[in-house]
Amino acid sequence: MEIAYNHLDLPKNISTGSDILVNYSYLANGAKLGALTPGGSGLVYIGPMVYFRDITGNLSFESTAVAAGRMTAAGLQYQLRDHLGSTVAVVTPTGASLEASNFAAFGERSSTPEEVILVSSSNQTDPVHLRHHNRIITIFESIFTINK
Repeated sequence: MEIAYNHLDLPKNISTGSDILVNYSYLANGAKLGALTPGGSGLVYIGPMVYFRDITGNLSFESTAVAAGRMTAAGLQYQLRDHLGSTVAVVTPTGASLEASNFAAFGERSSTPEEVILVSSSNQTDPVHLRHHNRIITIFESIFTINK
């Protein structure tokens, strides 16, 4: 796999031999505009919004950044991070776990099976504890409350 870089030292394309897998495009300030396959499908970036472009050129909403997570077509997802900023879990506003990760030394993903336990209480001021092996990340239950 080869990565070619542009004059801003950002990836221009990724290829294997003579086959280009993805082409990247940027604004003059380095903001990413797109990551598209030679067939024209891929991701298009418009400000904070990310859209998926199919081979016919139609755009569909993919995601956008929000406080502490991402809003996707499937709904809101919170990214819970450890003290180093690594995402250790992705949860929904109800506290359901979508993904859990464990990292070994030097940022390698660990193959150890994950166990994520969310404990909440009916009292709005009690914290929710995310137990991730030896780590505990405290997040207040108000994050998981959906405004009606």
